[in-house]
Amino acid sequence: MDERVIDLHMHVVPKVDDGARSMEEAIEMIKSSISQGVGEIFCTSHNGYTKEQSLEYFKQFEALSERVKNENLNVRLHQGCEILTEESEIDDILYCVDKGYFPTLGNSKCILLEFYTDVMPSEATNVVRKVVERGYVPIIAHMERNYNLSEFMVGILVEMGALVQINAYSLEEETSESRRERARKILHKGYVHFLGTDAHQLTHRPPRMEKGVRYVLDSVSEDYAKKVMFENAERLILNR
Repeated sequence: MDERVIDLHMHVVPKVDDGARSMEEAIEMIKSSISQGVGEIFCTSHNGYTKEQSLEYFKQFEALSERVKNENLNVRLHQGCEILTEESEIDDILYCVDKGYFPTLGNSKCILLEFYTDVMPSEATNVVRKVVERGYVPIIAHMERNYNLSEFMVGILVEMGALVQINAYSLEEETSESRRERARKILHKGYVHFLGTDAHQLTHRPPRMEKGVRYVLDSVSEDYAKKVMFENAERLILNR
């Protein structure tokens, strides 16, 4: 595939969460991504809950970056994390973001938030409001999983300042028809800002970007497709 894509959500830093189990697996995941047109990857491991876990992430991220450089792989890696978020914990979460324990995406003001699948609209709006008031940009991970948030509610969250990421495989390869249709509806409503693979391992949720990107290119305008594939990430997070 000729298009270059930015993967906003990937658990590829080895041995820090339930993602890549070794450096070798991480490199193979990256090679698979490159073959599918991915040129940049945000390494969004699940956040740790101690300073030591945070330091381990940064250590392993640097080691992975060095390995990628030594192997001359044509990809750029960016730091970040995926933060499982509840309204009752948002003050603690924002404290950890302020302190740098939970890394923002590529040193930007954007943070990747994961809601529980059954999150209620009132909780989601309260979280988004607090994050925006603190000066950060909330990006909601794999929005297609949050069934209690209707397409109308997704639009409200976007109006409040939230951005939306969906998993590329949800558009074509998702086995749940309802989840696949929800991902497509959110896309066609114009509410999607980023694509990710949410890849974890080679054998469990491997990198799957290509078919989703093809669906985007075939289904929406060229301008919107480019924004979702790479332009939004370049403009909002990478300051290009």
